[in-house]
Amino acid sequence: MIVDGGTSIDTLAHARLGAVVDAMAGREPLPAAGAALAVSLAMAAALLQKAASAPRGGAPVDAAAEARAGRLRHDALRLAGEDEVAYRRVVAARGGGEERMRNALRQAAEPPLAMAEMGLKLARIAMSVLDEVPLSLQGEVRAAAQMACAGAIAASDLVRIDVASDDDERSQRAILLAGDATALATALATRPLRGNA
Repeated sequence: MIVDGGTSIDTLAHARLGAVVDAMAGREPLPAAGAALAVSLAMAAALLQKAASAPRGGAPVDAAAEARAGRLRHDALRLAGEDEVAYRRVVAARGGGEERMRNALRQAAEPPLAMAEMGLKLARIAMSVLDEVPLSLQGEVRAAAQMACAGAIAASDLVRIDVASDDDERSQRAILLAGDATALATALATRPLRGNA
């Protein structure tokens, strides 16, 4: 596949994405799980943006869904940066007392909570356009939906790890989001494929 007016996806992956993946595999604490989830959600949003913008009768399949996916794609990458900042605060809080660490961890729970909410939004966008996109883009929409659901579930786990108490309001919210994402993923997995129904 050729992108950016002549750059192959293979070259792009090695030059840009490959550098991110290499950093994640390294021994440095960042980037880590939060960044990985944010990038995955951005990719899911990009796939939805592509699918919703497909031409149908002289207009995009769903211009509103395309716009929402585009905004969420940018928001996901912003959350990757916010997650890094929050994690650095946690590192800086070490040795500063229990209360300071507890506050840093509470703040660190915010970006993954936003990611969990974003994953569910993306999955719902995917379900709304699934029967509208051309058959050639069904794979993109289904992949985006499952990536978004998985991202929401995993981000919910990060929230619960950070707050360390299922009694915390954010932890309870995360559990509900994970449950909704699981239900959506199951519904998609059991939904007949178009053309094979």
